[in-house]
Amino acid sequence: MALLMSVQANAQEDNTSAKYSELENRVTALEEDARQKKVWSRTKYFNIGYVSQSLKDDESGEKLKNSFGIFLVRGKTYYLHSKPLWGMVKIGLDWTQVDLNYVKYKNIDFDTQNGESTITTHQFEYSMHIGPSITVNPVDYLLVNVYGRYAPTFSGLYSKNGDKHEFGPSYVSYFIFGGAVSYKTISLGVETRFGSGKFKMWTADKDNINQNTTSVSDALTTSSQKMKMHSTRVYLSLRF
Repeated sequence: MALLMSVQANAQEDNTSAKYSELENRVTALEEDARQKKVWSRTKYFNIGYVSQSLKDDESGEKLKNSFGIFLVRGKTYYLHSKPLWGMVKIGLDWTQVDLNYVKYKNIDFDTQNGESTITTHQFEYSMHIGPSITVNPVDYLLVNVYGRYAPTFSGLYSKNGDKHEFGPSYVSYFIFGGAVSYKTISLGVETRFGSGKFKMWTADKDNINQNTTSVSDALTTSSQKMKMHSTRVYLSLRF
């Protein structure tokens, strides 16, 4: 009788232990699901950063380097599957709606018959990007991602040399490759981009304006310049 009671007690104890273990596993799974949702829920990004960019004339080979540059980016990652592969990897499609990039290039100083002269050059660009990305969640809320994007871009150049002003637009196809490390909402990243475009430049020179000038077109001269751009961009990002 005592032996039977002992066996029943042990069975009841094992049953209680099994139920407790099952409940503990369920709680752990729920906590992990909640963590995964938080980890992968921050799909939007807002980047602000510094630009180091060069501008090269494809014909003459002359190259300008920037003295200052800044950019702003806003976009979103669309993951192609709901559950991470191997519990830690997601493949996505990055869609950047806004990329504003401004660069001031280093001044060029030279001597003329009238004394010293300085050429200042500025470049402003607006683009959108699209391309694949791979994001890895190795531990906790840490994310590491790499990406490649195609960026159709409107680019504008402006330069000033005394009373001579040059300005012109171009369509530029940029290719962007980069990566970032994120922890919750804060991310640090770096990317490189390169592209080329043919700028239609209008030149307004005070020397061309005289009493015979009757229209704006008479005061402007036009030319085409193929330019190559290459830049490295370092940024701080907010993900939400």
